[in-house]
Amino acid sequence: MKSFLLASAAAIALTGTANAKGFTISTFGGANFGDVSYDNGWISAKDSTGYAIGAALGTSIDPVPGLSVEGELAFRSNGIDIDVCGDPLAATDRTWSIMSNARYRFATPSWPVHPVVLVGAGYGSRTASLDAYPAELTGQGFVVQAGAGLETQVAAGVHVGLEYRVFDAPNISIGDFESDGINQSVLLTATVNFN
Repeated sequence: MKSFLLASAAAIALTGTANAKGFTISTFGGANFGDVSYDNGWISAKDSTGYAIGAALGTSIDPVPGLSVEGELAFRSNGIDIDVCGDPLAATDRTWSIMSNARYRFATPSWPVHPVVLVGAGYGSRTASLDAYPAELTGQGFVVQAGAGLETQVAAGVHVGLEYRVFDAPNISIGDFESDGINQSVLLTATVNFN
């Protein structure tokens, strides 16, 4: 897996070096929805709406107008409400990720907005911990994401947008409880192009 990630990063780096046209800096943030839902009659757990934030550094690929590649660092956090035989507990589910993404912005000269799509892969580290006790579940490994949205230009070289993303975090489990780590996010984005 490490070899795959290194090869992917090298391929992106070589492509960017050979065909780069300027670079971009982007940031994003918004609501994040996890997949924790469990109830065995004695213990129940359900996550609440959390947040996702991140930033990316990218470059456009000259031979393919609209295509760019980027390196992304992101953080996701959701609270978890747990009930153990009527006693409430609070926990937090956090995931850090570093990813290589490919992004495509469709050219729509007659529209004020441009559709965008994104796919990415990388490494993630996930921790779910009780807020009041030193107990946690952890998972690390390969992560992927995909997304789509709309962008509009608000100034020369500056785009803002709205995206929907699905992110597959590392699994965590204990006993018969398992969380697949599927996160869904609705994000506001801002991208600055430097040519």
